[in-house]
Amino acid sequence: MKRNIQFLILFLMTLALSACVPVPVPVSTTTTSSAYEEPYDYGDDYGYGYDEYVEVPIEYGEPMYYAPPISVTFAFDYFTYEIDNGYVDIVFWKGGHRYYREPWHDHGRRMSAHDIRSSRPNYRVRGPEFYEHRRKLEKNHHIVHPDTYYKLERRKQKAIQKEQDKRFRQDQERREQQEKMRKKEDRQRQEQELREQKHRIKQEEDRYRQEQEKQKRLLEQQREQDQQRKTMEQRREREVYQRSLEQKKQEQEKFKQQEKLRQKEDRLKREQEVREQKYRMKEQEARDKQEMKRRIQEDKLRQKEERYKQDQDKRERKEQEKRMKERMKKEEKKKMDRDEINQDIPPIH
Repeated sequence: MKRNIQFLILFLMTLALSACVPVPVPVSTTTTSSAYEEPYDYGDDYGYGYDEYVEVPIEYGEPMYYAPPISVTFAFDYFTYEIDNGYVDIVFWKGGHRYYREPWHDHGRRMSAHDIRSSRPNYRVRGPEFYEHRRKLEKNHHIVHPDTYYKLERRKQKAIQKEQDKRFRQDQERREQQEKMRKKEDRQRQEQELREQKHRIKQEEDRYRQEQEKQKRLLEQQREQDQQRKTMEQRREREVYQRSLEQKKQEQEKFKQQEKLRQKEDRLKREQEVREQKYRMKEQEARDKQEMKRRIQEDKLRQKEERYKQDQDKRERKEQEKRMKERMKKEEKKKMDRDEINQDIPPIH
């Protein structure tokens, strides 16, 4: 029973999925159904058969709600036949406006107004599409054509007679089927009771077996969970240990780098101090040299001044000595002159 239900559900799902798959419509000159915004709601309101065809007259400018004579892949509300330079075009309407225009080709040949008048005054449409076209034409555009316009009187009588014969045969077949179904249902009821009894026994056995299997699975899952928990705990412990080792390693590396930086800074500082000391010593030596040169120059200048003074003193002494000698000479000369004068004067007694 369960397997039949599963098969039925699987079949329904397959049908639903196949109905959702889009089917592309190739463009050709043959008549195919087009895409409409709302689905057909076929109804035999006029008492005609569904499987017959109706010759619908081709009227220019009148809305047509059946499948167009050309294939399209877009949605539209209706189409109209229109003449353009003697040829017939199919104009598609959507939202009350012209949406698309396509020339009418039949087997590669362009349809003209003369062809429509002479050989194709009507277009063959399936019964359901015709009834839907007639209903929408009356509802949306208030256009009503009598049955004589479509030549439906004799077809209607034939359809009524055919419908009556069909209903009689259906009633007779239904009564026979009901009798067969009654006998079949009685036989199936007895078989169903036996199957249900066997099925209940089998269900009990299956339920017991499933409970046992469920308990086993639960125990296995519990063991697996415990094992996974232990594995996760061990992994977390290893990760924590690894992280601690990595942190210690990073700290050691950081300490080493800091120590290296400190040593490097100390070395640089010592080198800087040595360079500064050398620079100060060089500056001191340069200053000492300059001072020494200055002193030497001062000593030379002083010695030169002293020599100049000595020479000046010598010259002055020489000058003085010379003047003294000249003065002495003058005095001696004066004295001698006085002595000579005195010698010439006689003495006074």
